[in-house]
Amino acid sequence: MPRAIKVFINIIIIFLTFLSAIIVYSENSENLKSKITLFIQSEIKKSFNVDVSIKSLNIKWVGFEPVVQMKNIYMSDEQDRIFLEVPNSQIHIDTFDSLQNQNISIDKIVIDNTNLDLRYGKNKIFLNKKNLTDESNSVIKANIPKIVLNNSEIKLTDMSSNQTLLFKAKNLFASYRNNIIKIHSNFIHQASPNPITLVYRGELKDDKIESKIFVSGNSIKIPYSLLPNPMQNFKSNQMSLRVWLNLRDTNVIRASGNISTDRLSMNIGKSIYTVENINTDILFVKEKESETLSLMRMNYVINDTNITNNKIVVSKDNKRNMKIFIKEN
Repeated sequence: MPRAIKVFINIIIIFLTFLSAIIVYSENSENLKSKITLFIQSEIKKSFNVDVSIKSLNIKWVGFEPVVQMKNIYMSDEQDRIFLEVPNSQIHIDTFDSLQNQNISIDKIVIDNTNLDLRYGKNKIFLNKKNLTDESNSVIKANIPKIVLNNSEIKLTDMSSNQTLLFKAKNLFASYRNNIIKIHSNFIHQASPNPITLVYRGELKDDKIESKIFVSGNSIKIPYSLLPNPMQNFKSNQMSLRVWLNLRDTNVIRASGNISTDRLSMNIGKSIYTVENINTDILFVKEKESETLSLMRMNYVINDTNITNNKIVVSKDNKRNMKIFIKEN
């Protein structure tokens, strides 16, 4: 047993010595830094069909993970126009995957303090006026490692409606793998004084994107222009909500969750109801021939009367015929 322990300790010492040599070499070798710079430029060129300039690059190890630290990165298009500037970025290398696959495996890319202008439409995504979905471009087919944005300004525009959202991402995590896009973010938007949480999952199927979005926030000013028509019948200065949205391309086909607000006006048929201190579950379903909006487990005050556990269902067919059900009038 003592001999086995001694052999094990010697193996550990050899491994640590070898790892220390690798760390010292990788952190100080200018030749290795040049090779990594060329590799990063080549991979970005392959994925996004853009040219990349990197002013400075260093390597630091965090535990068993090498981190490539870069400063002043510039991406330019075919006309040599710079469309994206990144002051600081880090690339985290997955050591064990790299050794297993005998190739550099990127775990995640961290970008700090940048500005993104994203425009999207059917089968098109533009980043700072650069089309990322050209037929000659492999970005839509390639897997992209996890991307982390910190303290970055983002402008998001739906080209079909020309609706624009501006927000500052305190932190945003995104990935694209096997035709599935995932985004998780806490961001600041002018619609609310408090941080808003967004979780997105979208899957590319043929020429469509089927996606699900979770939005959570307090004291939010609702962007009514982005909601389905039946949901625009609710008017409130500010609202707290926890809502899941199902979309096909940019069309909302289902919404479910909970909303609460101090004061809410509702257009039901030709009548307008104003309620206070409302808290309700909500369900919206859009089908081929109809749209249905349900408010369930409603607690509110109307005309100084407390109403609990009420239910209102409004449905409309494709001929604009409307049906209304109210459990307690």
